[in-house]
Amino acid sequence: MSGDVLVSVIIPVYNVKEYLREAINSVINQTYINLEIIIIDDGSTDGSGAICDEYDDLRIKVFHQPNGGLSNARNTGLNNMSGDIVAFLDSDDYLYPHMIQTMIDELRKKNADIVICNFDWEGRKSSQHPGLYSSISALKQLVKGRLETAVWNKIYKAELWKDIRFPKGHVFEGTRTTYKLIEKAKSIWIISDRLMFHRIRPGSITQTRSINNEKDKLLAAHEFEVYVRSKTPEIFTKEELDRYLERRFLGNIIMWAIMIDVSPTFSDELCNIIILQNRMGICRSMTTKLIYWIFKIHPRFCKLLVWLYLRWRHNVFKLSR
Repeated sequence: MSGDVLVSVIIPVYNVKEYLREAINSVINQTYINLEIIIIDDGSTDGSGAICDEYDDLRIKVFHQPNGGLSNARNTGLNNMSGDIVAFLDSDDYLYPHMIQTMIDELRKKNADIVICNFDWEGRKSSQHPGLYSSISALKQLVKGRLETAVWNKIYKAELWKDIRFPKGHVFEGTRTTYKLIEKAKSIWIISDRLMFHRIRPGSITQTRSINNEKDKLLAAHEFEVYVRSKTPEIFTKEELDRYLERRFLGNIIMWAIMIDVSPTFSDELCNIIILQNRMGICRSMTTKLIYWIFKIHPRFCKLLVWLYLRWRHNVFKLSR
């Protein structure tokens, strides 16, 4: 890929006026200038739509549409882009000035289909393992939980999106989409550079604890599980499948412990899912079996164990800063 290729940056917007200018300006001020900046106002009611229209930059295209959710807004961007490369930015995040230039240089250097960077977030730093991965090796990283499923720290060759769109009406869309893109890619290049800031914002989709969101998270994880099962042993070994299922099982217990205070009814529903998973034989290690039986016999005690674990993890993080 030669010359200054056109990079389409898709920014979905919904009620983020406090952070929106910072996000848009971070794209406008990129050292790489051959950009198509597509901003989709997804029915904002806080004045964000008016901010989108403030900019006098020929690279910017603004679309206003009724609220249809994050996936629908991103799809509008995909359907109207003309770039050879596509990137996504959430409207409460921002890019560091050299992000696009660095990632384009790396894409050319390795002739990669996807380039993934690390990022800063709320006093922390991501630590995805740098390296050049084939489609299969990147999928294995995804199953091991070592690869971020979000789309906002990646650039993609636009051709990968030819027959892929985000699922309308769903959150946690990255879980449902990233594995499909990786499967189509010939090579994925992960770099160690931290090139953007990801904001953890109360009230955002991923930070909102609601029954619908947690159900959607379960459905997204189940969709990926079905895919992993279908590719075992073609891509994944039985051991890799078992370890993935155990991690998901333990994650569901943590989710249950959190949701029990939000909705006792839904926590009962989640409890039944966890029990069903054990019947499918995913609890293979002795530690996981012990946690399961504690959960089954005395779930409230299991909630205490989860609380102690989360406190321990929080304290370890504080000490490491």
